[in-house]
Amino acid sequence: EDVAVTEKAVSDAIEANKSIGIDQAWQDVTSQRRLNETYTNTTGKPIYVQVNINNAGNVLFTFKINNTEIEHNEDHRCVMNYIIPPNATYKVYSQNGATNYVYTKWYELR
Repeated sequence: EDVAVTEKAVSDAIEANKSIGIDQAWQDVTSQRRLNETYTNTTGKPIYVQVNINNAGNVLFTFKINNTEIEHNEDHRCVMNYIIPPNATYKVYSQNGATNYVYTKWYELR
């Protein structure tokens, strides 16, 4: 059955379903983020997170999104990039408790 759709309804649907990156900007949130702390994406849209850690030799880092853990075991530089769904929690931590790293930057596209 054909149903008439108003221009406003179409506009509202497009606005509500914008893709990641649309009307979002990269933000340096380094001063607002800490390793071993859990954060929640409260934006209502997916966000993209990039965390850079230098001097990470022999350090096992984990990026956790909700209950999914992704391990990183890179020498000298660890770069983590993930899309975080709306309302998901996320955090970065060192599984082996190492402290011989220099945490450098945390960026979010939000």
